[in-house]
Amino acid sequence: AVAARIALAARGASGSAPVAPRDTIGLASREDSIEHCAEIFDAFIAAKVPITMKHIDMQTFAMSDLAFENGTEAASLLMDPTTNMVEYGDCSNASANRVLWLYPDASGDPITPAFLVADGECRRMEALFEEADCVHFFRLPGAPNVTKVLELMPLASIVHAVIGGHGEDSTVDQGFLLMSIAKSGFVTQAVGAPDTTMMLNVLRTRLAPNATIFLDSCYGGVNGMSKMVSEIMPEHWVFGGVVSLTSDIKTSDVPFGGGEDGPVRVVTENAPNGVLDFHEALNGDYTAMRSGQAIEPDPSGSSAEVAVTDAYMGERLLGFYGGQNRGPVTQWLKPSNNSQVIRTGVRVRVVEELLAYKFEFYSDGLETFPTPMPAGMNGTVVFMMNVGKVVNSGSAVIVFDLPASWTKSYDGGLSTGPLVVAADTFKNLEVVPPLASPAAWETPPAPPAMPPPPQVETPPAPDALSPPTPPQTEVFPPPMPPQTEVFPPPMPPQ
Repeated sequence: AVAARIALAARGASGSAPVAPRDTIGLASREDSIEHCAEIFDAFIAAKVPITMKHIDMQTFAMSDLAFENGTEAASLLMDPTTNMVEYGDCSNASANRVLWLYPDASGDPITPAFLVADGECRRMEALFEEADCVHFFRLPGAPNVTKVLELMPLASIVHAVIGGHGEDSTVDQGFLLMSIAKSGFVTQAVGAPDTTMMLNVLRTRLAPNATIFLDSCYGGVNGMSKMVSEIMPEHWVFGGVVSLTSDIKTSDVPFGGGEDGPVRVVTENAPNGVLDFHEALNGDYTAMRSGQAIEPDPSGSSAEVAVTDAYMGERLLGFYGGQNRGPVTQWLKPSNNSQVIRTGVRVRVVEELLAYKFEFYSDGLETFPTPMPAGMNGTVVFMMNVGKVVNSGSAVIVFDLPASWTKSYDGGLSTGPLVVAADTFKNLEVVPPLASPAAWETPPAPPAMPPPPQVETPPAPDALSPPTPPQTEVFPPPMPPQTEVFPPPMPPQ
């Protein structure tokens, strides 16, 4: 019944996209291992967990069951792009918690397929097994098909949804997600498209409280797609990438409540990325990248290895909530020791020694000083290196106070100055209450501005059309009436 209703939705599902995707998403390929997928299916078969696999011909709407005898055969069918319906777990239970996984139709993943399901995708599904009783996997040609699938699912039952497809690079919120290619053109989910909006509105009713959504698509975090999804369902966290994605994506639980404080889980991809050569790009070469120097200093600062590199490691996924970009997922994936987000302005204390880095310049050269911060040091986060909607490591710039017992600066200034602290060591910090008054090194607030001088009103200019006011002569002081005075007064006659 499910397969039949999916097939019927295929009629009239196409719509043209402005241009073809220019990038192939670097997800699972035919050469990737499916060994772990096979292990999962072998365990399901041994435990008698229900597994259903079907193929639906979207042209003829014919449906056929796909048979398998062991985990390896089941994993091979899952990887086959023509297998467009897979369900496993307690899916017949109306109260089951569900994972919904939507990938493009085989026609929407042409030439070198990238949306195959291999060990990386199986591990992402496996990470949700403790929270979900059932996994639904579909390859569908358009948003109307997805809407039909969603209408068959119980309300508030999906704990995590994956929506995949080749994405379009767009900086003006005109992105789309390719689902299939029909005779009439590309079939997409697109920003502002009515069928996409309808699909997302139905999906919202099927999401459980604190459910999360991942746009498994290139550029989903910058082309407007993640923003649109978050605007339609602002109470749920949505994850999307800032660049092309790979198959190194992971799903991880995090210690937050699912609301403004942060999601209950994040989708993350920490992967290599290059730095665009803007000089060359402005001259038309958008593939030119800059080379840099990788410095591996000894913690003592006594030695270092420097090598030329063309890449750095960073987080590729942003989190959206309430229709707004809330920044890279690093901040929830790598919280403080007391499970707080490290963000600009918070006070922190070192609970376990960490290695920070001071960067400065000497003449034209960049210098780095590894600086151990012992337990007990207190500081203020003055900047987070996670802005700009780019791939970054999410490090923090922290100014640590001098130890409270010090009465001298020992020729080092009133603080450590700005130190870069890697996100991997946020677990060595705890967030503490703010200071009652500014730290000694902080710049005091500017004094209040002096009130402006009083304004002297200027009388309005006379109207040119009004008759002139006759001049008046004013005498000051006014003259007194004339009086006759005799001085001294005459004496009376005697």
